[in-house]
Amino acid sequence: MGFKFNLIVDSCCDLSSSYFGEEGVEVLNFTYNLDGVDHVDDFFETLSPHDFYENMRFGASPTTSQVTPVHLREMMEKFADSELPTLFLCFSSGLSGTYDGAVLVADALREEYPDFDLRVVDTKLASVAEGSLVNEILKVRRAGATIDEALAATAEVRRNHTCLFMVDDLEALSRGGRIPSTVASVGSVLDVKPMLSIGDDGKLTMCGVSRGRKKGIKSLCNHVAKNLGDEGQEKVTIYVAHSDCPDDAERLKELVCKTAPKAKVLIANIGPVIGSHVGPDMLAVSFVKPSAAQMKVM
Repeated sequence: MGFKFNLIVDSCCDLSSSYFGEEGVEVLNFTYNLDGVDHVDDFFETLSPHDFYENMRFGASPTTSQVTPVHLREMMEKFADSELPTLFLCFSSGLSGTYDGAVLVADALREEYPDFDLRVVDTKLASVAEGSLVNEILKVRRAGATIDEALAATAEVRRNHTCLFMVDDLEALSRGGRIPSTVASVGSVLDVKPMLSIGDDGKLTMCGVSRGRKKGIKSLCNHVAKNLGDEGQEKVTIYVAHSDCPDDAERLKELVCKTAPKAKVLIANIGPVIGSHVGPDMLAVSFVKPSAAQMKVM
């Protein structure tokens, strides 16, 4: 056993299930309700991205809820008797109450299991932004990092992470209370594509606007160029994420590859929990700047 700590992540990181087959790594799966039927966010293993977003295009309004204390306890308790400490990287508290619930459950478990070294961390990130962080921590874990080194790496990645999202239709975000309804209505009328990011508080923040989708794609690529230099580029993974707009994602990937030819560029799906709030046709770029990606434990 080469790893020195157990790891819990949640499905809102929007990576694929292939990332999570390692011993000592568990995934907390969120749930969503589509047309009155409850589903598990299993990284689109049982429902395709196209089917999910096509339902939204035809009027479906999927809903989500935070993970229950019972589910949180079941997940954390799997490692309660482990000789290794456990790190739980949690979906942003700025977008969900799950982190607060996880802290309460963890406190109760520590009373029952006094030797249980459990650390719950608010990533203050979501979707592939959270996924970028998870990917880096998986790397340091494989390299033999201790839980304290992983915590330090988490803080460094959070400081050096950057992401930018372009949402095609703001109605879903408005309905979920993530942005004001007035912003959504103006954006729709003017064909303005707001460019959003995640602030230090873990909440969505508006960074600017683009007139039309083509200019928005260029803005996403320009974000990469502005934040990523040549040095250390070969150690950077850039995620191009989309909610069922694969042609645009491929186009954006092509542009990003020209901008950052030494970086690893991967296409990812925006999962159903995040997708319930952003709707179809969202595009995003996310990566960790080289100063964090070159951590000595990697």
